[in-house]
Amino acid sequence: MPPHMSEPAASERFHLELPSDPANLATARLFVATTARVLGYDEDAVADLKLAVSEAGSAVIASGRHETVTVVVETTPTTGMATVTVGPLRPGDLTGDHLNPGDVILALFPGAHIDETRDALLIPVEPEPAR
Repeated sequence: MPPHMSEPAASERFHLELPSDPANLATARLFVATTARVLGYDEDAVADLKLAVSEAGSAVIASGRHETVTVVVETTPTTGMATVTVGPLRPGDLTGDHLNPGDVILALFPGAHIDETRDALLIPVEPEPAR
């Protein structure tokens, strides 16, 4: 590589796996909040991510099909975008009798969707604007 060119920045990946128990949702929220702050997101974005991860994690637990809840935060250096993945989740897991947790998540992150190939909810998080 010529000396005037630099290596592209590597993506970063942060992974947390917890027993599927409501008592562990606080840890999942703390994990995503800390990671988002390290990546430079402001407190409004951190609060939104905490709520979305809590809603998605609750859906994993409510499904009763899984022993663990997994939260992954990945960055894409070329776009500055982060993706938060929560699972395992399938289509239909984010619906409820009264308040649909999927509606809450989509109100915060309109690009969020279930990726059936990963069995997980993907939450794309736009990069913070330069200050």
